[in-house]
Amino acid sequence: MTSDEPTPGKGRGGKTGWIVALIVLAGLFGAGAMMLLSTPTSRFSPAAMITVAEYFELKAAKKIRAAWLDRSDLYAEVDPEYVRDNNHFRYVAVVVPPAYLESPAGFRELQAGIEPSRFTVLRKWMPGEGP
Repeated sequence: MTSDEPTPGKGRGGKTGWIVALIVLAGLFGAGAMMLLSTPTSRFSPAAMITVAEYFELKAAKKIRAAWLDRSDLYAEVDPEYVRDNNHFRYVAVVVPPAYLESPAGFRELQAGIEPSRFTVLRKWMPGEGP
């Protein structure tokens, strides 16, 4: 065997390179999918933006099935769907004023009437944070 001849198993375009490339590509797709699933805005999209007063009206009418608090953003699943301008929304979103988040009474008012297991705090709001 001379030095000009290719050695067995080390030919051009080996299978190992393709396997590594496919594993890296699958890992990137998996990481992207996990990021999308863990981001609340993608989970609750599309959502109708409503006021805190509208949220309390929906809650009083027993139309809120579940709610998720993400810092000062409150997302709620509505049953039946929320209708605005002939558009149907499964979720509504509320930017909660800091006064409700700073006081225990205000926080309880946001939760009242919703089964505790259906009110989830995703990320806590910290005093001094902007809305």
